[in-house]
Amino acid sequence: MPTWVLIAILIGVFCHGLMTSEIAEKKGYSALAGFLIGLVLPVIGLIYEAGRTVSEAKQKEHDMRLAQMIADEMGKREKSAIEE
Repeated sequence: MPTWVLIAILIGVFCHGLMTSEIAEKKGYSALAGFLIGLVLPVIGLIYEAGRTVSEAKQKEHDMRLAQMIADEMGKREKSAIEE
């Protein structure tokens, strides 16, 4: 097998590792663990990370941000109702 084919395969596996780590990080999990899963099981690891649920800490952060946005909007509406 030519050397350039091996290099192309290694670059592809490395890219799968990077994509898997990015998905893991966005969902609140360890990027290093995601990268290692992507290296060992390139396509399966990518599918696995994409199918994982968002971590509880990341979900709580999202819920708190959403609750704050709702509270801010309700405050604005109350303020505008009082001014009218």
